[in-house]
Amino acid sequence: MSILGTLSSTQFIDQHWQQEPLLIRQALTLPTPLIDPDELAGLACEEDVESRLVQCDAQQAHWQCEDGPFDEARFSALASSHWTLLVQGVDQHEPVIHALLDHFAFLPRWRVDDIMISYAVDGGGVGAHYDHYDVFLLQLQGKRRWQIGQRCDDTSALRDDAPLKLLCEFHPRDEYVLEAGDMLYLPPGLAHCGTALGDGCVTASIGYRSPSPRAVAERALETIAATLSANPGYRDTASAIDADPFRINPAAMSVAREMGDAISAAQVADATARAFGTQVTESRHADLIHCDEPLDAAELDAHIRTLIDEDRPLLLEHHRASRFAYADGGGDDGDCVLFVDGEAHCAPLAMARGVCHGHVAADDLRTAIAPGAEHELLLRLINQGSLIAL
Repeated sequence: MSILGTLSSTQFIDQHWQQEPLLIRQALTLPTPLIDPDELAGLACEEDVESRLVQCDAQQAHWQCEDGPFDEARFSALASSHWTLLVQGVDQHEPVIHALLDHFAFLPRWRVDDIMISYAVDGGGVGAHYDHYDVFLLQLQGKRRWQIGQRCDDTSALRDDAPLKLLCEFHPRDEYVLEAGDMLYLPPGLAHCGTALGDGCVTASIGYRSPSPRAVAERALETIAATLSANPGYRDTASAIDADPFRINPAAMSVAREMGDAISAAQVADATARAFGTQVTESRHADLIHCDEPLDAAELDAHIRTLIDEDRPLLLEHHRASRFAYADGGGDDGDCVLFVDGEAHCAPLAMARGVCHGHVAADDLRTAIAPGAEHELLLRLINQGSLIAL
């Protein structure tokens, strides 16, 4: 059964994705807990894991927020109610949580940000707020009441007396109680508030990143700037030298604009495309990516030759913290751009697809991944830890 229940992926995308919320009862069958609360607390004690502890009073009027990592003794000192532990990127550390992403293959994998897990006791939550991104809220254990409110944007007023981005006004319109296996999808900008009903409330938040225009533009400009000469390029014209030595006159500005006009529309389009690809594949947990046993070129070549001789595919495993995508390059030779962990690489289409899907057919090994540049790229991705050759 699909995680979307009776809806097809096409129906979901047409009717709900980035538009309207959707409640799906028993989206997944969860016979056993996917993660033990003690394991989650253990992750929150680690230096390389982002975590927060949020506490409030019974009226949700006063809030406290602490950033991890935490000492184990901190949890034993907490009150019996009204607190929540939030741990980001649990999919990078727990294979069973990472496997949840397989249920969302109907959406672009490169849009996934991470899976945050929250553990809450009775009355715990993070208050009324809205997100700039799409999120699936999958209840793993216990019960949580979700209230859905108004549409919000950057003009929506936020409280200045709380350590969280909480809304000044919240107008609930719908309310749902989710039990283990239930899931709620929320599009960006929709106010919501979740509260644990009883202890042992565990919720997985599968969030989808959305790069801002500013972030893409900044990276595109960096790409363009790197292709331009750093040597002085401005040259005065007679009319650009003004009688007032402090004035930049229109003629001088015209010369400056001509320097900008030298950047073609094609350059801007290519840089923007590469900026977008590198932005969406940048790992939030790059420090986790490493290779324990680097290969040398001869070992990789021998492995590939053996696979070709035996007509077997090259199987590649992704590091859980790595991110992959590819885009058409537009060339007649079928080359495209392969994006891995925030870097862009030129590669044959068959190789890019194979790397992203973790499976390169023997026929493609003979043609698309020929000795030379393709082998060097594959070796680099393996030795930086993004890929594991099986």
